[in-house]
Amino acid sequence: MSVTWILEAHDLAKLVLEGDLNKCLIDVRIVGHEKERKLCFFYNNVFLIAEFQRQKESILQKLREVYKNKLSFYKRIDFVFYSIEAKNIQESKARTKEEQEVLDRGIEKLENLLKGIQNGKIRT
Repeated sequence: MSVTWILEAHDLAKLVLEGDLNKCLIDVRIVGHEKERKLCFFYNNVFLIAEFQRQKESILQKLREVYKNKLSFYKRIDFVFYSIEAKNIQESKARTKEEQEVLDRGIEKLENLLKGIQNGKIRT
């Protein structure tokens, strides 16, 4: 996720959320891949998540209005999502299968690099 995505997600959230949904928002980001991308709003309170669900259609309508004004920019940076949802912030800390696989490959590469350095094959 790029810094631009993070900034755009937070800017969008500020424009479309009101009251406690805006004040108590902990994080917002695009989750998922390809056609399953969602703009996900993270809270630490089940009542706020329920309130988000109650206002979901209204929030979605506001998002559509704001989104179409910057559509060409969003397409250029691939800031595209197909739905929205609210989740508990604890869920954001769990890694997806794809994220875990990428992390495992990166760790393996680092371990191989360290072994090479320790065996004198790679100079630092």
